[in-house]
Amino acid sequence: MNDFADACVRLICKRDLSGPFNIGCNQGTRLLDVISSIENTVGRKAELIFEPAQTGDVSANVLDIAKIHQATGWLPATELNTGLEMTWEWMKPRIFRREGESGFGFAKR
Repeated sequence: MNDFADACVRLICKRDLSGPFNIGCNQGTRLLDVISSIENTVGRKAELIFEPAQTGDVSANVLDIAKIHQATGWLPATELNTGLEMTWEWMKPRIFRREGESGFGFAKR
């Protein structure tokens, strides 16, 4: 979230900019790898349901951040797993109401 906030502030401060800007890391991460990283971070296993691909599904999506970098100097500073850990530490007290209760449907490992 810090990277996203930093990018937004930089864009807001540059009043002469317009159009869409990609905020990403210039590299692809497989969805199953992201899910695995989230599971490792929260210490719980997600219940995955695999469905057939739908028309319009993309096999890969890598955001090109050259435009925002050129316009503002912004580059991502936080590695995915570090960002997940920071986000989880912020979220924990907000989603757990009682010991063992979660708003995300994670099953305990």
